[in-house]
Amino acid sequence: MVLNMDINNNVYIWVTDVKPHDDVYILDGRAFDDEFGFGGQDLRKYSGDILLISCKELIKINGELGLIHISRRGRLWTLNNNKIPETPFLLTNNININHKYSDMVSMKPSDDALEVFNRDKKGIYPIISDNFIGVITYEDGSTWLDAFSDVGSEIMEKEEVITFSEWDTEAGTIKRID
Repeated sequence: MVLNMDINNNVYIWVTDVKPHDDVYILDGRAFDDEFGFGGQDLRKYSGDILLISCKELIKINGELGLIHISRRGRLWTLNNNKIPETPFLLTNNININHKYSDMVSMKPSDDALEVFNRDKKGIYPIISDNFIGVITYEDGSTWLDAFSDVGSEIMEKEEVITFSEWDTEAGTIKRID
């Protein structure tokens, strides 16, 4: 599959929790790549333009993002900024990306996805498709999608094949419930 969205050369982190600590914020969430959220470049920090995007707002900052490990909490990120949106939100250095969709979707999970969903029962999973990246929130057989894209056209106009971005494994197909 040829993807218009490239997660390997940009920072993509789905932030689910933010805590102030000294002069930085500690961010918890899910990286879109299988590393640290900085793309496939084995980076552990980023400095420059950053977008913080939710379905409600878009904040552009110039900041520093770092990676830390806290005992009993695992891998987290630090961000030196004084303006943070309400969680959850996408943190990225792709300044061309926009929020495109937030709503329930119909999903036909792949066998691999069914195995994950049956194991976890509920969870947040970064995904990628042909024209967008996003996060599906799965719980009790229901699937919510938050999607973002830097392509100009609308997304989710047809059934979309999605891939778990962390594992590069097909997750199945999703479509709007209209």
